[in-house]
Formats: sequence, C-alpha cells, structure tokens
Amino acid sequence: GWGLLVCRAILALLAAEDPPKAELVRLRFFVGLTNAEAAKVLGLSEPTVKRYWDFARAWLLREIRVLAAGTHQNGENREWTRMDANRDEADDAAA
Repeated sequence: GWGLLVCRAILALLAAEDPPKAELVRLRFFVGLTNAEAAKVLGLSEPTVKRYWDFARAWLLREIRVLAAGTHQNGENREWTRMDANRDEADDAAA
C-alpha cells in the first residue's frame, strides 16, 4: 500500500543523508530487531544505537510531515508521487 511506499521513499532519503541510521531503521522496522540486537549486527554500542534510533525516528517524523505539507524546510517542493515510488522500487531492485 501507499504507507509502505511512502516509508520506503522516506527511508531512501535518510539513506542518502545518513546510511548507518537508515540501516538501523531497516533492522528495527523491517527485520524487527531490538536495539541490542541491532547493535551487535552493526558493531556499535547500545547507547550509540539508541542515539541513532532517537535521531532517525525524529528525522523520519519530520520528513513525513514535510511530505504531508508538500514543502521542505528550505521551501523546495517535496511532493511525492506514484512515479517517485516506482523509481524507488526500481532503484532498490537494481541494488
């Protein structure tokens, strides 16, 4: 559904800005790991993973709000369309 497509698109934005935090979100959200389990997989301390998770959650929430509003904090139009979702899926399949 649209919710998953939007989530994937926003996660792609995070991956472009901060790949380690995006990987943590993937592990927590899609794989279902705890912070402790993700820390082991990523080779990070649990406190670092908690900081990453707190940051990523706040960042994702901000981006969801930006998408809902249709503009980015710098005024750039950040409207998300089905074409963007299809492009993101194609990029994921190629990776």
